[in-house]
Amino acid sequence: MYGLILLGLTALMSPDLSLWYSQCSQGNWHNAAEEAASLVSADSSNTEAMAAFLISGIFDGIPEIDLLKIEETISGDSLSSLFWAATGLVLMENRSSSVEQAEDAFHKSIQLDSSGVFGWFLLGNLFEKQNDTLTALNCYSVAVELDSDFLPARLQLGRLLRDVGRQNEALDEFRKAMNTETSSGVPALAEYLLLADEIGLEIRSDSLERMLLQADPGAYVNLACDQCHVRPDLALAAAARAESTLTDENLLIDISETYLSLEEYSAAVSASDKALAASIDSIGILGILGKALFEQDNMNESENAFLALLNLDPFSIDALNFLGSIAEQEARTAEAVDYFLRTLELDPFNIDARNNLKIIAGDSYDPDIIAETLKGFSASASVDLSIEKGTQSFLECGGSSSLSYRFDRRGSSINIGFGGRTINWEEIRGLRIDTLNTETGWASIEFDYWLSDDYYLVMSSFWDRQRYTVRPWQVSSYVAGGWKKWISSWFWFSPELGLGFVKAKWLSHDDPEYSNTLSVYISTGLWFRKPHTFIREAGISGNLFFPPYDPENFISHGAFSLAFRTWNPLYITIGYQVDYTRNPEVSSWKKFNTSFITTLNLDFF
Repeated sequence: MYGLILLGLTALMSPDLSLWYSQCSQGNWHNAAEEAASLVSADSSNTEAMAAFLISGIFDGIPEIDLLKIEETISGDSLSSLFWAATGLVLMENRSSSVEQAEDAFHKSIQLDSSGVFGWFLLGNLFEKQNDTLTALNCYSVAVELDSDFLPARLQLGRLLRDVGRQNEALDEFRKAMNTETSSGVPALAEYLLLADEIGLEIRSDSLERMLLQADPGAYVNLACDQCHVRPDLALAAAARAESTLTDENLLIDISETYLSLEEYSAAVSASDKALAASIDSIGILGILGKALFEQDNMNESENAFLALLNLDPFSIDALNFLGSIAEQEARTAEAVDYFLRTLELDPFNIDARNNLKIIAGDSYDPDIIAETLKGFSASASVDLSIEKGTQSFLECGGSSSLSYRFDRRGSSINIGFGGRTINWEEIRGLRIDTLNTETGWASIEFDYWLSDDYYLVMSSFWDRQRYTVRPWQVSSYVAGGWKKWISSWFWFSPELGLGFVKAKWLSHDDPEYSNTLSVYISTGLWFRKPHTFIREAGISGNLFFPPYDPENFISHGAFSLAFRTWNPLYITIGYQVDYTRNPEVSSWKKFNTSFITTLNLDFF
């Protein structure tokens, strides 16, 4: 029977797909995907080979399949039934597609070949996902009529019959699908045995069970995992049968995890204890045991389990978070905070640790700040519009970007930035038109090394393209030591002191003038940072380059800024800056230059 039907089916498709179809009919999706992949490699233009690969690959769960890209490149003019079956499956799996689109594709597949098993089988899948059980039953029944040996359809047909209370019919479908040499036949046998027990059917199951466990010791465990969120009652029955017929003690960890997922905590504790007694994967089983005991409110034993896990795996996020929660419930607040902080050192954005810290400390502690200082790479970009008044008056726009890498939780980092500006409007005072270089730009590199939580060293070099110069670059570099005082977790004061070096080449009418000065560098700032609040950042800062042998020629800069939370990761900053030069290199220049800046910022990561 199977041979005649298979010959008829394969005559309607490419002859070289017969082996692929044979593997699919047994539910051996992995083998089918490998067979289809070899056909695609041999001829990438073969539409049906590509369709075959998509169908079996999706059922096998191949991660390399990019459904969005595939959907964008699907051609709508194919006359292949298998092609439209694959198209419908891609649309069904892609969450951005509508159910109607997938259904239309399956119907087109059936219209092109009403005897095509895949069109009916996949249409049944679609209706089953939509909880349209009756229509799904009809589709699976047609698929089984077309090919009685297409086991995936028969297995799903049996499951739906069981779920609607037609147990005897379900048993019959499971019995017909039972085959310990196929991927669909093994769960069919397991479900047959469980359903027979459930309805009290007297069968000689010993030989069947022995055959099942010899073929696949984890058959009941796999069934429990598959049905955990679909049919919890069936999953529980499968897990209990797996434990009672255990042939491989290594399966105890999977059984324990299934019980935990089903919220059967006593059973999870019992199975976990058996696994520990058998010395099976202590790291994995201790986590399950600790969670089950925690859910039973057995905090003492749960804490012991997680401490044992942490001793084996010092980087266990689960152990740290649960130990923190246990300490918090027992009013050991300092211990709880310590555990959650250790979690953030390993995973700066761990939502459980951050939320628990917010609950414990309120506004006195901000885990978002900790996360900011702990992360590795970060990148950002900004565009701005500013008004500058002083020696010249400008309305200008610009942009900048930065990349930073933090080495440790204290904040040791290397930071690179660059940007540019262009003038939209300018009022010129006392400068010759032919000397203008109105485009500006800057680049910087900085290395911070934190000696402790409070003291740090910083080396910085800043290249600034100056307007109105022959050689339009000013270089400012310095090495400094700094100290940061945390007034609170979100507000701090940070002064720096060191040596700086300023080198520039200016033009005063036709005579070049040079500045090459070693200076004392002084900086200080007050900063507020709370990324999750409306005003996410505010700061006031200033710095000074002060030549010891020429104190009148100092250069200073001050700034004030406010950053507002908008649409994460976008935020807006407004700022006001003042530059003061005691003796400008060009006598006609003003000593004060002020800028008002509005910036739109984007944090990439």
